[in-house]
Amino acid sequence: MIGSPDSLATRRHTPVPTLRPTVAQLESARDLAREAGDSLGQGAELLLFAHAPAGTQVEGHAGAGLTLHSRSGELLLDLGENGVSDELGSWAGLNVEMAPGSYRLRAAGGPEGPTELMLTVSADHHTHVLVPRRMDARFGGAAFLQGAQVLLGKLGDGFNHDRPELDLAWRIISALGRPQRHDWKTISEVFRASLDSPLLALYGAHALLELLRTDGKERAEDTLALLEEALIRCLERLGPLPDVLAVLMGLRLQDALDPRMLKRMEQASGLAGPSEVRVWERPEGWTAPPMLYASWRVVVESCIQSPRLVRSGSLLDQVAEQVLLDGPWLCWRVSSRPARV
Repeated sequence: MIGSPDSLATRRHTPVPTLRPTVAQLESARDLAREAGDSLGQGAELLLFAHAPAGTQVEGHAGAGLTLHSRSGELLLDLGENGVSDELGSWAGLNVEMAPGSYRLRAAGGPEGPTELMLTVSADHHTHVLVPRRMDARFGGAAFLQGAQVLLGKLGDGFNHDRPELDLAWRIISALGRPQRHDWKTISEVFRASLDSPLLALYGAHALLELLRTDGKERAEDTLALLEEALIRCLERLGPLPDVLAVLMGLRLQDALDPRMLKRMEQASGLAGPSEVRVWERPEGWTAPPMLYASWRVVVESCIQSPRLVRSGSLLDQVAEQVLLDGPWLCWRVSSRPARV
């Protein structure tokens, strides 16, 4: 088993600062997302954007220390070398065509040393990753992955910072690092606004799971109905990603997975044929870490019932010893020992 629920119960829940880009930085990200960039494959796009707090600037290139790697750790791009930076050193970014899949986003520096998170780039979508830099003495201007925002848009639409659901995405992602801040009203609002944003639905689903743990499912009937529709959209548009499947396993652990709901999930067009192993029934052999810490929590809890859930020696298995406790994302310290993928 990769962890224990006891360690999850003692999670520090240190508030993660909300470091939003300025309006000018968002406009620069929008313009950058419209430009044709380099190609690392086909089928999806990625906007990687680093930004400094308002009124500050980074010495040198604003993208320094932020790199993207394959699941096996191979360097694919370096924002400090490949990205565009403004003259004031307040932001750096690039827009690149990608093959859909899981990638490791790495930030050098900071009090923990190099850290990583797993980034999912979804097919037929434009993934927007906005990473703040912390200019305080503790971080020394390093990129701060736990303050990142990961958003999703339609392929070909670029990045629209005026989307009405954008502010809601900021709020729910920030709240995922502080489960005690969730409330039914906000989660319902997230689900209603998630028609064009399957990742927004995913964030709301994990917030709902946390409330189910504390308040029970009796209060959640209306919200669970919204969750059903939202998860079907996730499966149809994103496929059975680790974070989506973690929601289904979490619902099972809370005894909130209605059989009728499960049948509709299985019929979702994003899933493979009936011969595929349904990992929320007999899960085993996971190798890639999810994006969210909430998904990681479900994986650890599920290992009690399914000890073979995580493949021994895989990246998901090896990061267990390096996981950082704070924030909405599953971040880990970069180990000198290479992971077998």
